[in-house]
This record gives sequence, C-alpha cells and structure tokens, in this order.
Amino acid sequence: MIKLKSHVSAAWHEGRGEPAVLLNPATEEPLAESSTAGIDFKAALDYARDVGGPALRNMSFAQRGACWCRPGGAKTASRRSRTSLEASSWAIRPMHPCG
Repeated sequence: MIKLKSHVSAAWHEGRGEPAVLLNPATEEPLAESSTAGIDFKAALDYARDVGGPALRNMSFAQRGACWCRPGGAKTASRRSRTSLEASSWAIRPMHPCG
C-alpha cells in the first residue's frame, strides 16, 4: 500500500503512529495510508510566513502560474504513481492546467 508523506518546511515527512487508511470512494478498496502525527505544524506555519510568503510576493503573476506546471519538481516515477492514485480514486484531481 502507498504511504503518503507530507511536504512540510521544504522536506518530506512521514507521520508517526497509526495511519489513516484512504479508500477508493467507489469501491472502498484501500489505496493509501497517511498520518500527520508528529508533524510540527507550528514550524510549517513559521516556514510559510518566513520563507514561502516572501518568495511568492517577489514573483510576478506569470511566474506564480508557471510554478503550477512543475509542482515540487516531482520526478516522473513519482508523477506516474500520483496519477495512478488520482485515476483510481476519482477524489484527487490536479488543480492546474499542466495536469
């Protein structure tokens, strides 16, 4: 089963503790599991305010839009896995035109 991680403060973190099982809404087949236990949300907010916010404010509207076409610089294999999960769940949809 796929273990989803959270991208927090410019790094990937796997939650600790008992994960939640994410189900296909049509078939109720388990698709992935994830946990946010142990993730420092205060640090995530501080990072967003101190690093992410200023970086976005320094970008033009066009530059911000271009970021949607290369989310996180994901590798092809990771993208294939994510696309497969999206297709099987019908619950997760890309929110940008670059798919």
